[in-house]
Amino acid sequence: MKREVRSRWLVSLCGAAPVAFLFLAPAMAHPRVAPEPLHEPLPWEDAGPLAAPFLQLPFESPATLASGQLQAEVRTIYANSIASAQSADLEVAYHLETDLPSAVVRYGLADGLELHLEAAAVLDEIAFLDPAIKSVESWFGSENKLRRIPLSREPYFLVARPGGPAVSFASRGARLGDMWLGAKGLLLRQDGAAPALALRVALKLPLGQFPDGSGVVEEGLGLLAAYDLRRLHVWAAADLMVPDGPVSPLRLETRPHPAFQLAVGRELGSKVLLLLQGSAHGSALRPVHVGEADGWTFYLVGGARVMPAESLSFGLGVIENLFAAERGIDIGAILDLTWRPR
Repeated sequence: MKREVRSRWLVSLCGAAPVAFLFLAPAMAHPRVAPEPLHEPLPWEDAGPLAAPFLQLPFESPATLASGQLQAEVRTIYANSIASAQSADLEVAYHLETDLPSAVVRYGLADGLELHLEAAAVLDEIAFLDPAIKSVESWFGSENKLRRIPLSREPYFLVARPGGPAVSFASRGARLGDMWLGAKGLLLRQDGAAPALALRVALKLPLGQFPDGSGVVEEGLGLLAAYDLRRLHVWAAADLMVPDGPVSPLRLETRPHPAFQLAVGRELGSKVLLLLQGSAHGSALRPVHVGEADGWTFYLVGGARVMPAESLSFGLGVIENLFAAERGIDIGAILDLTWRPR
């Protein structure tokens, strides 16, 4: 009963927030020129095999598009992941490289109010990066114990109840992920030492099947902050996502899961922005006594954003799992291309 009440309340919030923003944003914001796409962090999300199926909100600034402005974005996260663990409740094993492309459309509905539509796909590939990862790990004396034995480079994935149902695959393939709708409303502009703030909401539609999507409706709520000091930029994001029930044929119980991100950017001239980002992500799965499934993940992201033309921004970053290598992704990269017609 409590789950139903909570879910209905969050669905109502996600539906009502854009309407509220529509009335409040013109009062909070003044006509302005939309910010340059250069001034954005890399839109990182946890790409781990047991995180990617669930709703995540990409890291972004509080800035919104000007009224009537359109922005199109194509991005992908490519990641190598490996894990193997088992408890009395669950067995988890995977070794694969995954490409997670997304197509994003944003629209400025009013000054200070932006709508967001995102659709995703999932491509599983052979582990091309394994030899390079093993070499780097051996240089630093930190080789993952799972890589010390001969491994097939063909992708495989298994989540199973001991003696019960399982979800698995052992081949390359491309499948449909989920789609989500969202809105972002500017609450405050930067004023002296006070940062800019924005609120965002999201509603995910379960188009993909687990493990490509969660298979359930999900809601999200987040707060974005930014502080600019000439050529130095700082961004922060705090989000909470809520799946609306158990997922997969295994009926894995879910829970609200937070994500926290922080980034610093330094401009080099007017066309290049260097970025250093960190993130922490809570698991969407209730405890099953397997850290690979229900533990937190932590990442460091380093990269840059380049604006070769007035309406075009190109972002590239490398992701490293430094603090909990036994879960989430091992190493990855993010590529982001943003086009904003003038």
